[in-house]
Amino acid sequence: MRRKCAKTVLCFSVAAAVLLVVQGLLGQRQRPTDRNGGGDDPPAALAQPLSPTITPSTDPDLSYGLKVSLQKQRRHVSFPEPDTLPYRKWRKSTEDRDTTQTWAVALRDYLSMLDKDISPHVNLVLGDYKHRMLVLNWVVAAAVKLEPPLHNILVISLQQGLCDFLANSTYISHLSNITCIVVPVDTIFSSKSNDDGWLKSLMVRPVVLRLINYWGYDVATYDSDAVVLKNPQELYKRHPHDILSSANIWPEYQAKPWGFTLCAGVMVLRASSATEMLWRSISNVSIRDDQVALNTALKNLNMTWKRTTQISEVCSVDGWEGQSSGGLQVFVFPERQFCRGHCCNAHRDGLYVVHPSGTHGAIRLKSRVLERAHAWFISTVTKELASPE
Repeated sequence: MRRKCAKTVLCFSVAAAVLLVVQGLLGQRQRPTDRNGGGDDPPAALAQPLSPTITPSTDPDLSYGLKVSLQKQRRHVSFPEPDTLPYRKWRKSTEDRDTTQTWAVALRDYLSMLDKDISPHVNLVLGDYKHRMLVLNWVVAAAVKLEPPLHNILVISLQQGLCDFLANSTYISHLSNITCIVVPVDTIFSSKSNDDGWLKSLMVRPVVLRLINYWGYDVATYDSDAVVLKNPQELYKRHPHDILSSANIWPEYQAKPWGFTLCAGVMVLRASSATEMLWRSISNVSIRDDQVALNTALKNLNMTWKRTTQISEVCSVDGWEGQSSGGLQVFVFPERQFCRGHCCNAHRDGLYVVHPSGTHGAIRLKSRVLERAHAWFISTVTKELASPE
């Protein structure tokens, strides 16, 4: 009798285990697909509304605030057609695309949680550990000092060190509206394009911006030294163009025909069908500087402007409005609102952004210029900039 009972119990145990395994397999086969064709829907933890936050992490591939959920489940997202992704000449081939999926999934999940009622676009700033103080100052200006502050702030970092630095900063560690995602350069470009840290960042940014547009989101992008002094969100709303930009006069050979160039350091790119033309045009440009590539692509789209000016008039013009042959609408803000360094002293009261000109490596010089413009909001500059990397 005892043997029969033992056998019965054993049979029930085995049957229960088999049932659990079958249920698990069925559960895996019934995973829903993304309505945008970009892979699986976010897991339950990501489907709930929450504010991404920057917290320390030891995993260089994961974005802050998404760490736990992404560790539990790896998924894939859709990419645009190769001929609409920037830098075709140096970009890795499509068969290597899976190497980008870790940070791309983090980016896609971050976007899915944004509250467009608070901010209609992502506010993106890109940097690396070397420029950490400039990035920190930008975030403090935008999220702490600004009234009202910018929301949906996304830091794109080339290394984990910058994200850790921001997460441990007493200036912003209490904030809940900032996310930092690490995008390693070698997941996008072949080794022959990785010879300069500055050029790396200039090449990574357009790829990230392209993906954000492709997934249906508008994005405002800023250089780390383009400090926001006045919230420009309402100003952006008054200009429903596909592309908004600040003005520049570099490179001069591109500025001569129009009297200005578009500055890639302060731009808004809206997810419109017309903007797709720009991305397709940029993909055919092999110049690695994103600003030069942008203006070259616009020239190739046969941009016409309602007015053209002389370079010497850049400080007095009220802005430029133009359209490409395919209907791409562009508006370039005047220097009295978005100062690139040429007209800052004359129009200090009306500035939305102060953006000092100068060489890309002059970090200390830029911090001093920002300080004189009352746009430097953190202390211990010399000590932090001199710290070992």
